[in-house]
Amino acid sequence: MICFLLSDQTIVSNPYVAADFIELLFMFLHDNKAGVMGELFRGSRVAHRNLTEGLIKFYCNIAITGRSSAFYEKFKYRFYANKIFTSLWAHEEYRENLKLHFNSPIFEKFLNMVMTDTTYCFDEVNENYKKFR
Repeated sequence: MICFLLSDQTIVSNPYVAADFIELLFMFLHDNKAGVMGELFRGSRVAHRNLTEGLIKFYCNIAITGRSSAFYEKFKYRFYANKIFTSLWAHEEYRENLKLHFNSPIFEKFLNMVMTDTTYCFDEVNENYKKFR
């Protein structure tokens, strides 16, 4: 159900409700000790079809929340999304589903945001490294 809700932005339009779903998924999927709930997500056809697309859309949409602290909050939620992607990458079904999105405009936006976040984090590390040297 969570996977379906994440993939359809008309049902869950509030990014913070989606962020709560991502936190819940993170608790279930972030390591191999997830137990029964983790196995449900890994074995579900609904999850295979909807989770990857939902995570990509979430990653892109969490940047636009309207809060003054949104810039910093997005990193917290994107961290969770990245950990979920990492966990799912071990499963062939999710890798194949991700490949289906390679040529879509939302995937291009997603990659652009990943690269922008990475650049920002490297810049922050570089600046703080200079302070501690």
